[in-house]
Amino acid sequence: MSQTLPLGAQIIATEPAAETVANQAGTTATWRLNLLANVEQEFKLRLRAPDAPRNASIVTTTSVVKDKVASVFKTQNFDIVVESAVQLLTQLTSRVTDLSLTAPEQLAAHDLSGT
Repeated sequence: MSQTLPLGAQIIATEPAAETVANQAGTTATWRLNLLANVEQEFKLRLRAPDAPRNASIVTTTSVVKDKVASVFKTQNFDIVVESAVQLLTQLTSRVTDLSLTAPEQLAAHDLSGT
């Protein structure tokens, strides 16, 4: 099984340990395991999203090997939206500023802050 991350994303950790390769298309984590029929295996990959805001995909490919020949069994795309941290902070600050303070303790804290 392999997972290919979009360009700019970084692998932080994999479980079980995976072989990782970076190239022009992104970074790929590959797990090579021999599993018996009806046996389940969980795979984990922690990543750091790319810095630039954009839409991207994580591509997961599962292959089977028979007579030493690998064949793709299934490919899945997981779409992700990477947003700008600065833009998110600006939106949060705006929303907090627009909050209506109504409880006495909220009003008192607001008055103590000098605003």
